[in-house]
Order: sequence, then C-alpha cells, then structure tokens
Amino acid sequence: MHLHILVISLSIIFSGGILAWLFLARSIFIYIDRFFLTMISNLPITPLEVRQTDFCIGSHIWPFPRSESPSFQIQMDSQNRLTLITAGVSFCFGPIVKLQKADHTSDALNVTFEPDSTDVVSLTQSHSRLSWPTPFEFNIMGASVSRWRRNLYDCLLWKKSSGQTLEITWRHEEWFFKKAGWSDTYHLRLHALRVSRNPGE
Repeated sequence: MHLHILVISLSIIFSGGILAWLFLARSIFIYIDRFFLTMISNLPITPLEVRQTDFCIGSHIWPFPRSESPSFQIQMDSQNRLTLITAGVSFCFGPIVKLQKADHTSDALNVTFEPDSTDVVSLTQSHSRLSWPTPFEFNIMGASVSRWRRNLYDCLLWKKSSGQTLEITWRHEEWFFKKAGWSDTYHLRLHALRVSRNPGE
C-alpha cells in the first residue's frame, strides 16, 4: 500500500516537473542567458536613426517604444545633440545630422544622428548556449514545426570618453526545424536598457 502511494507520488512529482520545465523553460533560460551566451557576429552600426517607436541601426529596425519598462525619453538639446533620459540619468548620443517628419499628420520627427568622434559603439548578436524543447507544437496544415527554440540577443553597447556607458538589448527567438536548421523569427522586443552615471557627476 505504501509502495503504491510512493509510486503515485513520484509519478505526480515527475510529471509536474516535466510540465513546469516545458512551460517555464523560456523564463528560466532568459535568466541563464545573463551569464552564458555565444556571440555570433558584429552588426553594422551606421546610419543611426531614432523614430517614434523604432531604433534604426544600419539596414535593420529594432522596436524602441517609449512607454515600456524601463521608460525613457528622447530629447534634442540646445546644441543640436540627441539625448536619452531614463531613471533620472541622461546619455548624449551625439550630434543630429538630419530631421525628418515621421508623417503628415503630426509634428513627430525621425532623427538621424552620429556618435561623437571619441565614442566606441558596437552592435553584436548572440544566442543562448542552451535551447528548450517544444514537443507540443503542431501545424494543422501538416507543415514542419520547430522542436527546439533558443533566444537571440542584439546588444548595442555605447561607451563615451568620460567612461559613461549605454547598453540596449533586444531579444528574439530562433526555432529549430529538422530540415532547415535554426531559423530567426524576427519577433524582436526591447529586453533591457541600462545607462551608467557619468563618472564626472
């Protein structure tokens, strides 16, 4: 009797563990990714343009919504320079080289700018070292479905000569298909935005 209860209890715990892993894996891996990533490549960093909800770098567009956490503001100062402000800390991107109306219905502007000559700017793409299974995926049309997934991260790192740094990270996913291999979904979202205080302040 006791053995029967023990077997049932272990089965419930084992099944619960599997279900928890399958449904919580994405969150678990995002935490693990803080410490273990594999860099794939360096991406172009020019031209640079900030729009109302996007950050355009090179030929790519990343989401840059002002209302999500952490919230931030983009301002032009009296010296025609573009500045980002978040959590009471400001970071100067650099001089503005072009202003263009976003549309014909409002005063919103798309701002093209460039780094200061002493800035060090890089944009790298990395992926998770680990991936999680998706055994319950199916396609009603019978097409191939992914059985594994992993996170992709695009990280913009901006260093000023003063020592101040800005780090913006976007996250999306790669899905693994048996025949095609890993495929980028391009479902990008703003993952993190960090600005250090200016050491001179």
